[in-house]
Amino acid sequence: MKCHCPKCGVLIEVNDLLAGRKAACNACRYVLQIPAPARPAAVTIIQPPLPQPVLRAPPPLPTQSRAPTSPISAPSQAPVGAHDGWCCPQCGSEETQSASIIYRGGTSTVKTTSRHRAVTFTPSGHLMPVVGSSNTEGVQQTQLAAMAAPPARRNKAAAIWGGLVAGIVLSIFLPPCGLPLAALTIVAGVITSIQDSKFNREVWPGLHAEWERKWMCHRCGHVFLK
Repeated sequence: MKCHCPKCGVLIEVNDLLAGRKAACNACRYVLQIPAPARPAAVTIIQPPLPQPVLRAPPPLPTQSRAPTSPISAPSQAPVGAHDGWCCPQCGSEETQSASIIYRGGTSTVKTTSRHRAVTFTPSGHLMPVVGSSNTEGVQQTQLAAMAAPPARRNKAAAIWGGLVAGIVLSIFLPPCGLPLAALTIVAGVITSIQDSKFNREVWPGLHAEWERKWMCHRCGHVFLK
């Protein structure tokens, strides 16, 4: 910052921090008031108005010619009792299942082993511990699985053993006519066994194949062929 001494007129260069304060002249040692720097005039910035966006309507979509469509008829509904291979022909329910799946799902083999411990008295009056075990084997089956059970084979050996036992009993308790009756009973058992064997060989395969095609309705219990 530069200023002139009002007494000797010498040009003095001072620091800007001394503006508005008093300082001595270097030439004549006159104490003068350092003038404050002139403030710049305030400048007002005028911004031009922003241009407003122009809204334009979108161009119309091109129209496409459509071929006339034929009216669609409503699908025909089958009656409730219609049999299509999956629904029950009696009540029309779809809650059906194969008889073989019902039978296999509701039949299980049970095999358990139980151990027992007890204390008993000997004839002399002493205590004696008793340890034992029991095995249980069987087939557990639900009522629904029993209804869907497959056709059973015939036991051809049961007829022979039944006739033989009956013949022995008749021969023991009826001595006069026991032997002829025993012979007839044994012959009847052999004939029945032959018939059972023929049934298992010729009739049972067809019945089992028909059972594989059977379905059961869980709502009404009706059994039908698929």
